[in-house]
Amino acid sequence: MDQTAATAEMIRLASLLDTHSGIFPDESGFHIYAQDEWTVMADGVYLTAASDPAHLGARILSIGDEPADLALASLRPYMNADNESATISMLSWMSQVPELLQAAGVITDITMPDI
Repeated sequence: MDQTAATAEMIRLASLLDTHSGIFPDESGFHIYAQDEWTVMADGVYLTAASDPAHLGARILSIGDEPADLALASLRPYMNADNESATISMLSWMSQVPELLQAAGVITDITMPDI
């Protein structure tokens, strides 16, 4: 297990403690994609900031080879959210952490997911 996988596993284990404890990815040396930003909403995932303004509001259908809903579900074990509202809020930024996407098996190349 490499350092990235070990850190992801520590994040997952800490999320089991309770909803007020956790290790946040951005505080553990992981990165957040800055080129585009998406927001998880009840009816899907949408680009809310994009390098190309024409893409604003576009719906994200997949992350890596996974449909967006399955990709997001695979990140749930890494979150210390205790209800659906908190989960959706956390997914908006946690789904943009390449190291977690890799640990969850969604992507293989952390330099940029295929969205």
